[in-house]
Amino acid sequence: MILLLLILLGLLVYTLLAELEKSREPLPPPAESCPGCTRLVAGDWLICPHCRTLLREVCSGCGRRHALGHRFCPFCGRPGERR
Repeated sequence: MILLLLILLGLLVYTLLAELEKSREPLPPPAESCPGCTRLVAGDWLICPHCRTLLREVCSGCGRRHALGHRFCPFCGRPGERR
């Protein structure tokens, strides 16, 4: 009887730990809508795969991606290229 209780308790602890471990997994980047075609795109994509609209630009100073329209890179402060 005690052995059965210990087995059930162990199973309960294992299940709880497995659920806690799942909640620590990183979340995917939030989805955004493309300004060109309004379809959903991932937050880290550079180009929309549906209409080929540019979604992000890469800073020529630090190489990190940032949203279009920034006058300066939010990571290194380098002025953006004029288009």
